[in-house]
Amino acid sequence: HLNHTKSISAPAMTKRKKVLVLGSVNIDSYLFFRELPSPGMAAKTSRSSNYLGGKGMNQAIGVSKLGHHASIIGLVGDDLEADTIYESAKQAGINTAYLKRVHGELTGKGYIFLNNNGDSIVSILSGANECVSKKHVEEALPIFKDSHLCLLNTEVPQDTILTACRLAKNHKLPVLLKPSSIRQIDPEIPALTDIFLPNLEEAQILLSTEESQLSKKLQKMQAKEACDKALLEQCADYFLKKGANMVIITLGKQGLFAKGKGILGLYPAKEVKAIDTTGAADAFISALASYLLLDYPMEQAIRIASYAAALSVTREGAAPSLVDKNSLEAYIATEEPEILE
Repeated sequence: HLNHTKSISAPAMTKRKKVLVLGSVNIDSYLFFRELPSPGMAAKTSRSSNYLGGKGMNQAIGVSKLGHHASIIGLVGDDLEADTIYESAKQAGINTAYLKRVHGELTGKGYIFLNNNGDSIVSILSGANECVSKKHVEEALPIFKDSHLCLLNTEVPQDTILTACRLAKNHKLPVLLKPSSIRQIDPEIPALTDIFLPNLEEAQILLSTEESQLSKKLQKMQAKEACDKALLEQCADYFLKKGANMVIITLGKQGLFAKGKGILGLYPAKEVKAIDTTGAADAFISALASYLLLDYPMEQAIRIASYAAALSVTREGAAPSLVDKNSLEAYIATEEPEILE
């Protein structure tokens, strides 16, 4: 499914592929604490910072830094934050032809509370992201015709995502989907997805309606910071039965569990000192997509992407933490050079 004719190996000078990204575009406001505040507690923040964010924008920046050409479909508000986003996206080399302004709406915001261990609490003000419609996706048809792979996340409305999934399938584009910030998923979406990429908490929430016992077991496993391979496989099987071709469940410092054609098992995380884990999933997804487009086998692409995620958590801010190709490959060359061959 990922080996369609658009991604067949080509000479080095044409290795740069085109990636379509549909998802949220935000400005992230970070507040830093020694300890995260608990209910009823007033905590002083040591400092604050603003960064470009939103899963759509992060993934577009991620694939651009890894040498591909990203086009983003999304909406921003009618405010100064939108100007910042356009400027930053253009500097990153992202095609913003289908990143539009919505009058009377605010640009999406992420509020991130972060402690010294890199643990965070995140709250999202969707703003203009809620207004991304099927019409916006259909208007971007030229990009679907011209791309090699599609990255989606559910921080924009699900009917919009479903339209994008259908268009991607019509144009034989592989779809990688991150089911974030939702409690239920349209049953047609996993069936149109090549790689379904929830984290453990997202998987557990999506299971809770139909598989409440399994969901509770996963919750207990998460509380213990343990890894039960059999339980994770049951979880992956649930989404595979819904039609996804491959499921990768990211597990934070425990690594990830993957199941799909020719792939089954736990992949441990690389040991690093975490400063900010907010952008780890976007770093992983960007690198996974980028190296699959370079015709790396799935197993190698997963391992390379795990290094990208590890590097990202050692840096502050989601978008700024995304690693460039030279830095990533230099890091891997010192640790596990054979996976780049």
